[in-house]
Amino acid sequence: MKKYNILIILLLGVVFSGKSQISVENSGGGVVPYTDYTGIDYLVVFDQITTNSKIEYTGEGTTFEWYKFSNPTTSISNQQEIWPDGDTGYLLVIDGTQTITIWVMDYSMTTAKIDDITFNSNDENACEYVILNFLGNIPPLSYQTSSGVIHFIDRDLDISYTTQNLSSTATFSCETNPWITNDTIAKTILNSNSAQVPAPLVNTVFNVSMHDRFGDDLFIAPVVVQSITYQAVAVKNKLITETVTRDAENEDQRPDNVNFLEGSAPLDIHFCAHPTDGVKYNQWTVYKDNQFYLTRSSEDFRWTFNDFGHYKIVLVSSNQQCSYTDSVIVQINESALQVPNVFTPNGDGINDEFRVAYRSLRLDNFQMAVYNRWGNKIYTSTDPEKGWNGKIGQRDAVAGPYFYYIKAEGTDGKKYTKKGDINLIR
Repeated sequence: MKKYNILIILLLGVVFSGKSQISVENSGGGVVPYTDYTGIDYLVVFDQITTNSKIEYTGEGTTFEWYKFSNPTTSISNQQEIWPDGDTGYLLVIDGTQTITIWVMDYSMTTAKIDDITFNSNDENACEYVILNFLGNIPPLSYQTSSGVIHFIDRDLDISYTTQNLSSTATFSCETNPWITNDTIAKTILNSNSAQVPAPLVNTVFNVSMHDRFGDDLFIAPVVVQSITYQAVAVKNKLITETVTRDAENEDQRPDNVNFLEGSAPLDIHFCAHPTDGVKYNQWTVYKDNQFYLTRSSEDFRWTFNDFGHYKIVLVSSNQQCSYTDSVIVQINESALQVPNVFTPNGDGINDEFRVAYRSLRLDNFQMAVYNRWGNKIYTSTDPEKGWNGKIGQRDAVAGPYFYYIKAEGTDGKKYTKKGDINLIR
């Protein structure tokens, strides 16, 4: 015999001091009393009510009258105990003043029977989530207060299925697929014999475990049912970029890592689409300063951004029913060109060459010439990454002033003409 005792302090508009007790018994079966449900003092749940099921008041008192919620004027017992019916409310009046309210549930009458699971696979929201419809008999879980207010109690659902997720450990790259296929569990509640879960990204079956607080506490195995195979329609992708790096120290905002997306042109970027299994088509669209710039239809593409501007690269991955969009921003900043006025070619690794500091120059439109004091050209360059090392032929140039003339153009169209003197210090 299972027997549970509950100790409570009653708050029924007037505070009654002292302690009151009830006990519940269910010979050969299980029973759980609760005191945390709104509008009643006790919710008593039997796994199955039999002639041996009993509720007994064991607190202090002299007279006892039991009434049903449905007939609060006709006493059904003047003993301390009753043998209850299922899905029935009881009022216990003690000494004519103190009242305890109890709702009784026969859990065996609430067992769900699921015959089939159907999907709203053609729903307009099928790209975002799937609605599972449960066909069969699923009685509601509920209780009533003495005033007739019905409170419904949720049935919990653990829905396991297979999908794809981004790896939490992989380093994203064009060579590595970031998606992994794994099992997941969606925890939700039953809503009008249906449930909603995030749309899976691969074909899968849904394993549904339906349970509730009462069944768990009574150690009753939950209702488990499996669907037929669901044909996935949802898609996702992961847009990954890899930028070609440069190491010229005199270039401001140069791309010094593969994730670089803003700074000095040119930016040579590899764009990679890593779609989930359901994707059939990939469409790349590039916008420059909010205007259409170019489009590509391939899984990957590479582009060199030479021109100043704000670029948005949009990837749309799709199949016949669903699509998913990802995007990144590439920013080519304004050009700049600065010329030093001194350099010290002494081999210490600091300022050993006469080089310009630049950003976003057109590398095919750069000219620099250096002249000595007599106007003889002693050095030329068409590469802003390179500079004069302070030698004329194989000999060190003498210290003193030299003169330069530089012409260049930025990726923003800005033209530069700079001339002046540079001091060589040894």
